Amino acid sequence: MEGIEKGGGSGLWAPPAPGKLIGRGHGIGDFLKADQWDVLEQRSGCLRVLADLPPAVMNLRGELFGGFTPTYVDFIALHTWWAGQTPRPGHPWLATLNLRCEYFAPVRGPRVVIEGRVLRRLGSTSFIEVRFLPPEAGLESGSLSGPSSREIPAGEEDLLVYASATLKAL
Repeated sequence: MEGIEKGGGSGLWAPPAPGKLIGRGHGIGDFLKADQWDVLEQRSGCLRVLADLPPAVMNLRGELFGGFTPTYVDFIALHTWWAGQTPRPGHPWLATLNLRCEYFAPVRGPRVVIEGRVLRRLGSTSFIEVRFLPPEAGLESGSLSGPSSREIPAGEEDLLVYASATLKAL
């Protein structure tokens, strides 16, 4: 439990600073530098963050390696599931059953807006959409308040990645 000792948190990782998604001590979160992400919106079933893209996840052209994109999608989907609730690490445990990414344009750093929304909860299974947008999309307010669609809505030319994840609460 090295993260607890370092972060001083009472859970699996340190509590987040104000306006941040998580604290230090989470293995994948630390790798993605998620403790530095700015939470732009967080409410029940909706999450929007301005995420840092550390050099370790970038290719030589300054773009997010395609293989790391699912890591971000899974991380955001799990946190979207918890959005608006008090997280209780391990209760329930969430398993990712399916994850799909559609790439439309390169994700360039150093930051990107990532939005997650629970589209459907059916018993212990949830379907979550995740969208990657350029950082200037973080300046638009209410991005998640519009109607949800599984198709790319008109006016979304700046959509970089559209992804979905199916989670099961165990």
